[in-house]
Amino acid sequence: HANDLTYNPNDGNIYIATTNADFPVVVMKASNMTILRTIMIQDANGNVYAPYMICYDRTHSRFYTQCNNDLLIYDNNMNYVSSVPLTTLPEGTQQTMETDGTYIYRMVYNPNFVQVSDLSGNNEDLFQIPMTGEPEGIMYDWNGNWYVSCNTSGDVFYSMTMP
Repeated sequence: HANDLTYNPNDGNIYIATTNADFPVVVMKASNMTILRTIMIQDANGNVYAPYMICYDRTHSRFYTQCNNDLLIYDNNMNYVSSVPLTTLPEGTQQTMETDGTYIYRMVYNPNFVQVSDLSGNNEDLFQIPMTGEPEGIMYDWNGNWYVSCNTSGDVFYSMTMP
């Protein structure tokens, strides 16, 4: 189950949080969609986490994943750096995450919310998304534009502005 993905412009690869039985992140070459390797997401003690969200921070050249209520931080080569506890999200299903280099935006379905945290995991804002259906992905294009894909009776793609 490919739950979330992110692009690293430094190596030209897509990183996919699969949440399958052994919980790897699949690394795929963006130019030809070839699978290069899988990475087990681990903490400093080697404990394996089940990532269902992942994003790449172009400002700090690092990755973030979320497992349970922890934000795990990895360097540009997916080596563990640290983890911080996250503020608990409202009731609902956690879907996807993205960063703009200053904040992390985590989406929740049913009800549809975005929780904004700083890079240390502290809650900064929580706002409802005025859309129906299930938000499946959030993307920042690093030019100030935000996009959300949503599963309704047909797939819908939104452009949005963060408050």
